[in-house]
Amino acid sequence: MFTRGFKECSASEVTLCDVCPEVVGRLIDFAYTARITVGETCVLHVLLSAMRFQMEDVAKACCDFLIKHLEAANVIGILRFAEEIGCTELHQQCREYINTHFSEVILGPSRHGEQGSVSPRPPQCGPHLRAASEIPEKAARVLPHPQQGERPQ
Repeated sequence: MFTRGFKECSASEVTLCDVCPEVVGRLIDFAYTARITVGETCVLHVLLSAMRFQMEDVAKACCDFLIKHLEAANVIGILRFAEEIGCTELHQQCREYINTHFSEVILGPSRHGEQGSVSPRPPQCGPHLRAASEIPEKAARVLPHPQQGERPQ
């Protein structure tokens, strides 16, 4: 986008639609430091943006975080999200988790009292994203809902 002859290369200002300012800040920080920190409240937003802007190292860090936090309560939502955004590694890891923990997954979170660490609540990332339609619907089932004014972790 900024290096391949697109109009953004020569623009003095670029508008990024449908991306949280907090997420853009994290991506810019990564561009300068090669380090990124993600948590439950922002990992799906960051992964979605990393896939959109082809930031493979950021996407890998997000996938590693999600894989580490897979549970019976969240694996199906994360699998659907990974499939929708084309994240094949995460999708495959979710499928393997489901195959390995099938009996727990089919019970669902309400049957064994689990609350997923990446819980299925509607997304919101600051005041700039107001509708779940601004992020793929599958993310709405997986991403925690930060409080207004709270910066994603």
